[in-house]
Amino acid sequence: MLLRAIGVLIAIALAAVVALQSAQGQSLWKFTQAARVELRKVVWPTREETIQTTIAVLVFALIMGTFFWLLDLFLLFVTSKITGQGGL
Repeated sequence: MLLRAIGVLIAIALAAVVALQSAQGQSLWKFTQAARVELRKVVWPTREETIQTTIAVLVFALIMGTFFWLLDLFLLFVTSKITGQGGL
């Protein structure tokens, strides 16, 4: 079992070496390097900023959910009065 696992790891390593020799593999490697450089430039928010933004999103979602729920109830009421159907 151990020899099989080692064999698979060696095969994967050889496949990676062969893949990086192709034009597509080299292009992928350049893309990966450029992505790492760009990732280092990112200014990540602090924990406090993340918490504040999350709370703002949740409050806004709650307000909009309530608004659309009330709008739906109003439109249901209007539609039931116009058509004469429904229990409202």
